[in-house]
Amino acid sequence: MADHTAFTVQAAVMYVMTIFALQEFMRGRPAFKLALPFKIWNLSLAVMSGVCAVLMTPEYFDTLINKGYSGRLERRLFLLIKLVLIKNNILKTI
Repeated sequence: MADHTAFTVQAAVMYVMTIFALQEFMRGRPAFKLALPFKIWNLSLAVMSGVCAVLMTPEYFDTLINKGYSGRLERRLFLLIKLVLIKNNILKTI
């Protein structure tokens, strides 16, 4: 982590300098009219969230009904532990 400290500080300083430079650059200029783009962006996020919810709901309830509440993460956790054991040469076969 210590080897990334210098880069992190440099990035933070550049970020602050950019913010103040752009603030000075925009002083006296008219504000952007972003109401319509923000509305379009928010609508697209809402639509995508709705589509994802609709697509995930059947799988969620199927798992919940067939495997119960604890079965939802049980298989993924088993596979993760198995991969860690294989990577560390503790488990030789898949």
